[in-house]
Amino acid sequence: MFKKYFIESVFEKMFPGTNEYNISIDKNGIILVDYVAHNLGKRYNPAAIALYALSQYNMFVDTGKDQYKESFLNHANWLVDNLIDKGKFGVWHYDFPWITPGYLCSPPWISSMAQGLGISVLVRACEMTKNVKYLEVAKKALTSFEVPISEGGVLYIDKKGDVWYEEYACQKRAQVLNGIIFALIGVYEMYEYTKDKNAKEIFDKGIQTLKRRLSDFELNLVFFKSSKYDSNLLIYAGDKYHDFHIEQMKKLYEITKEEIFDEYQKRWESCKKKYGPNSKSKGRFIFILIYSIIYARFLRFYTRYIQNTIN
Repeated sequence: MFKKYFIESVFEKMFPGTNEYNISIDKNGIILVDYVAHNLGKRYNPAAIALYALSQYNMFVDTGKDQYKESFLNHANWLVDNLIDKGKFGVWHYDFPWITPGYLCSPPWISSMAQGLGISVLVRACEMTKNVKYLEVAKKALTSFEVPISEGGVLYIDKKGDVWYEEYACQKRAQVLNGIIFALIGVYEMYEYTKDKNAKEIFDKGIQTLKRRLSDFELNLVFFKSSKYDSNLLIYAGDKYHDFHIEQMKKLYEITKEEIFDEYQKRWESCKKKYGPNSKSKGRFIFILIYSIIYARFLRFYTRYIQNTIN
C-alpha cells in the first residue's frame, strides 16, 4: 500500500464550503464544483477530483472500509478516462473560463496543480490494483512538465532562467505557490514509486527555483506578516492557503532536507500565531479591512471589464 497523502482531509481543507461555490456529486459519483460566485454552473475540476480522491484514499488507509476504496478508484478512473492525449504527453482540461485579478484563462486550459495531483492519485491506484493503466496515464501527465505552455504543457522558464510549473497555464497568470508545490510533490511521488530519473530531474529543477525565489512569496509589512498567494497581484495568501504553505514547507523539508524549507515553515507558523485568525492582532484587523475593501472592489471592476472585452 502506497503511503497516505501528506495533508489529511486535503479536499475538505481546499473546499471548506463558502458562498463562492457548492459541492455536489454527479450520477456516477464524481465530485462537481458549482461556481456560484462566478456564474459558471457545475463543473468538473480535475484538481478538485484528484484532491477528493486523495482524501478518500487516506480514509481508506485509516479505516479499511470499501466505500472509501471504491470512491477513490472511481475518481482515479475518471482521471484515466478524461486525460487528453497529446501524443507524447497528456493533460486534463478545464472546460470553463477563469477570470480573476491577474488571471485570464480561456478554455480549454490546463494546470500543473491538476497534473501533479492527478499523478499522486494514479500512483496510488496503480499500487492498490496492480493495474498498469494508471501508471501509463501518470507517465503521460508527467511529460507535460517538460512541454512549454506555448506548446500545450505547463512549463515556463522566466527571464532569470528559473523553471516554473504553472498552476494557471494561461494567457495572463502569475506563479501560485501552493499549486506549484502540489505539482512538485506529485512529480516526486512518481519518482518515489518508479525511480524515474526524468521525474527526479523535473522535481529538482522546481526545487532549485523555489530555493531562489521563496522570498517572492513573503508579505512583510511592519504591522502584518504572512505568506503570499502568488508572486504578482494577490499579495495575501489568506488563512487557508497560509496553512497549506506551512504544510507544504514541512513536506519539502522532509523530502529534500534543505534548511530553507524548515526556516520558512517555522517563520510562517510564527506569523500564524501572531497574526492568524485566533490572534488578537490589531495589525491583522487593519490589514484585512483594507485588503478586503480594495480587493473586492477591484475584483468586481476587473472581472466586469475583462468579460466585456471578451464578449
